[in-house]
Amino acid sequence: MLLLFRFIPNHLHFTYNAASQLAYDNSAHHRWNVVASSNKAILTNSLWQKAILMNDNVACEIISWDQFYELCRKLVRQILEQGVEPDLIVAIARGGYIPARVLADFLGVMRLTSLRIEHYRGSHKEPLAVVKDTLTMDTQAARILLVDDVSDTGDTFRLALEHIREKVTGTQIHTAALHHKVVSNYQPDFYAEKILEWHWITYPWAVIEDLCVFIKSMDNRPNSLEGIAEKLYRDHGIQVTHHTLEEAMRILQRGLW
Repeated sequence: MLLLFRFIPNHLHFTYNAASQLAYDNSAHHRWNVVASSNKAILTNSLWQKAILMNDNVACEIISWDQFYELCRKLVRQILEQGVEPDLIVAIARGGYIPARVLADFLGVMRLTSLRIEHYRGSHKEPLAVVKDTLTMDTQAARILLVDDVSDTGDTFRLALEHIREKVTGTQIHTAALHHKVVSNYQPDFYAEKILEWHWITYPWAVIEDLCVFIKSMDNRPNSLEGIAEKLYRDHGIQVTHHTLEEAMRILQRGLW
């Protein structure tokens, strides 16, 4: 059976063959190993995927700390206007850590915990999303707000919700994200901004990490910091300080990425 589906950037379309568990990029004829679940191909938002996308001249938006706080304020207004009063906030690690803590502050919620969903390539090189650190706090009958930074593919939210519902009953769960991309297969209950045209979003707590992946994915990487800075701007619209670029290069030189 062939299943046609859309993979994150609007210009990439894949055909998925359920028998061979392979997906083909119809525009560039690349082949990807995928995971089949309920006749559905899943490609998760992972560092593996980052490296693919960041080598494709994808546009990038860097969110400042001031922008981040304003996005949180928008979320809080929506949550309060709907009369939602969570007594427990669950962050989806890692992207949801800081948004969840700030929302807890704005909403006056004292109970804060997390679960970690990890994306990696298994022995057959397929991208998998699994819950690595489960919920340990008592969540029975809690009013939970599940928080992540972005709903990109939607797979992370769906897996987190499935995990929570398997562990607890009688629980009210709402979801929130700073950004919701319309290509996502899951729409959070609350989101501060809707992204109509897909692009990569770098949050202030992940600037170095994303820069490392962008730089490592470069074809014909320039030898100088100035050349790398020019290529980042030309290919992705990224502008960062010389000091920030030095920090990213220091990480790369240590072989951490």
